[in-house]
Amino acid sequence: MGVPVMEPIKVDSVRSDERDLKLGFRDLVISGLSKCKILDVERNVQKSTIKLIFECPLRGVGKYDIKGKILLLDIFGNDDFEIKGKVRMTVEIKTKLIEKKGNTYWKVTGFDYSYDLLDKVKIDLKNLYDGDEQRAKPMLAAIDGAGNDLVQEVGGGIITQLVGKIVDILKNVFHELPTKDLEIA
Repeated sequence: MGVPVMEPIKVDSVRSDERDLKLGFRDLVISGLSKCKILDVERNVQKSTIKLIFECPLRGVGKYDIKGKILLLDIFGNDDFEIKGKVRMTVEIKTKLIEKKGNTYWKVTGFDYSYDLLDKVKIDLKNLYDGDEQRAKPMLAAIDGAGNDLVQEVGGGIITQLVGKIVDILKNVFHELPTKDLEIA
């Protein structure tokens, strides 16, 4: 059906350059989607939307670069990272009906999403301060204490790309399966 593999999802790069903090991730590999639990699926015929609510234990690994300030402290580094946490996502997919080969299909026209972090996010940045462990130790402790706030502040780009990949998969499914095979009468 032309559905790409969901596990793992690879993201070339994503940046979050804010006022006092420049942060980038590259060669990002996200796993955990195969362990997602769908909590709710709701279709609104009048609005032509499908809402999905699901929870996933996600893990991301790759390379990072950071320069700026976190909690008023200078930070810099460029090396490997790992981030882990459980997230609940709500995705509302906007659709329209199209006719093709005598069947009716859903075409995805857009999406909105929101997310909540369900547990404490673990963030591990290797080689902070060019490997100076004395300087890195208090910063890693501060990041550990504020991991969820950091994800909420700078993680939006990663979540947007992740949700976009999920929506792309659904686009392929909706393109191949007519609504009569997807709807419950």
